[in-house]
Amino acid sequence: MEKERMTGAKAIRFDTNRPGEPFYRGSVQNLYPIPDDDAHMACETTAGGSVFDVGTIFSIENSDLTRSIFRHRVFTDLEKAETIAGLVSWLKSGDAVTSLPAEWLESECIRRATREGIRTHHIGMVDAVSGEVAAEEFPRHPSTFNVVKKFQIIKPEARQLPLGWVYDYEPYKNQDGFVVPLEYIVRLGITSGSSVYRKYLRMAPAEQQAYARRLGVGDELKAWEFFERPIYDLTTKYEPEDRNLENQEALLISTLSGERFAESVLTAILCTTYVAKLLQGLGLRLWDIKWEMARAGDALYLVDTIDTDSLRATYTVEEGDGRFITHFNKQSMRDYYKIAEAEWFAGVNTAKELSGKGGGPFTEILEQGQARGDYPATPDVDPAFLGLQTRKMDLIAKYLTGEEASPRGELEGLAREELEYYRGGGNFEKYCEMNQI
Repeated sequence: MEKERMTGAKAIRFDTNRPGEPFYRGSVQNLYPIPDDDAHMACETTAGGSVFDVGTIFSIENSDLTRSIFRHRVFTDLEKAETIAGLVSWLKSGDAVTSLPAEWLESECIRRATREGIRTHHIGMVDAVSGEVAAEEFPRHPSTFNVVKKFQIIKPEARQLPLGWVYDYEPYKNQDGFVVPLEYIVRLGITSGSSVYRKYLRMAPAEQQAYARRLGVGDELKAWEFFERPIYDLTTKYEPEDRNLENQEALLISTLSGERFAESVLTAILCTTYVAKLLQGLGLRLWDIKWEMARAGDALYLVDTIDTDSLRATYTVEEGDGRFITHFNKQSMRDYYKIAEAEWFAGVNTAKELSGKGGGPFTEILEQGQARGDYPATPDVDPAFLGLQTRKMDLIAKYLTGEEASPRGELEGLAREELEYYRGGGNFEKYCEMNQI
């Protein structure tokens, strides 16, 4: 696999200064065709941010480059057999916060990955000056462009029923070379903002115990605790709002065989432990992360972006008798809107409730309600808070590229600055409700 990727990368050049028009514009990336090459495309990461499924509503300076760097580092590492072999040895050593059962580590899927690496759609990062594609190391001039293998994107068709909407996945049948319409969320532990934890808190005590057992984590869920082994959620990818799925529905929607479906889940879990190990070197703890897959023939590939928007990683500040969680990922922005823009956040939730009762697509309900004045308009983010997030992203980029090998002191300084931001704004108690252990 590595030889194939390197051969392809050497044959591809892409002018980042004159990329042309993208054939797709998304909330976190734009996609461009590569001249005379139908098998690959260029992905440009953006500085825009999206939370609560409402689309791009803020921008963090330099986060586009950090996203691109994160993507290149993770995908190139995962394709190397030696990375996976070293990861499995690390998991067996007991040094991981959350490890994998021995039967998982001895599965044919993981044994094969230690010999061959893990397939991804990643070809390499484009040099911002020369346009050449670096397949292994970082280019001399890192850019916001990466080149990847193309896969079909097939979307389910929305169909209205007398009492609501359904999404028809018939177009996936008898197709090949497409992105699987699922998102794989792997959890090493539970944060206070986790959708799983919020769902748990809304349940009656008897239901809570049954739910925790169904997840395989004992009799109860506690915020800011790691599991003995990872758990996972599966959600829809192309529906307007991410919808949680049971295994059986996820298997049917994916159109994968039972064997390949199980492999896709185990691959996502294994890759999660790699990112946890990578971030541990920076001083961060990984709680959960999102993956996406594609299928070509009988093979699975990791696809799409993988960056700080796809995960929850935290640093814990010890202060007096208190321990405070600070986020080095998009959760910091989610918390900001919940705390500093609570009325807007309430409007978003109201629109989602109406959508769930058959009122139509959530985003349309929100936009129409804002136009009528029923819900507050989407607010601008305080520039001081955005500047702090920029410095976080810059620090992560320096670590991943090897520019700064041991930045933990600077990392703690940024974490403490965020606590002071909320103290200064009079919102520290609200912050503590979410992020104090």
